[in-house]
Amino acid sequence: MDTSFSRCERVRKRRDYLRIADSGHKRSTSHFIILWQPGACEHARLGVTVSRKVGIAVVRNRVKRLLREFFRLHKDLFIIADFNIIGKRGAERLSYQGICRELDKALQSIRNQTCSSGC
Repeated sequence: MDTSFSRCERVRKRRDYLRIADSGHKRSTSHFIILWQPGACEHARLGVTVSRKVGIAVVRNRVKRLLREFFRLHKDLFIIADFNIIGKRGAERLSYQGICRELDKALQSIRNQTCSSGC
């Protein structure tokens, strides 16, 4: 499996973030909000949003790095869609393993929901 995080796997444009937000597909966890919209691409794309409520720039950047690393190493958990993962307060206290546990559970739930409605 490809473990890179190439340009075509990133949500980069504001209009894409707005489209994902307007889609209505949403899953909340203790530390993250996951928004997704089935995409036109043949693979999953990731966008990450972490606001100043989470902490100073160094802290926000660490959370974003860990989320991108999770995506890079666990692409098989993501359905073919555009994702925006939003960090909530408290996300800065999670270790990488904590992020993995929380997102793994949420993505399994998303996959089951999607497959039950027509896989």
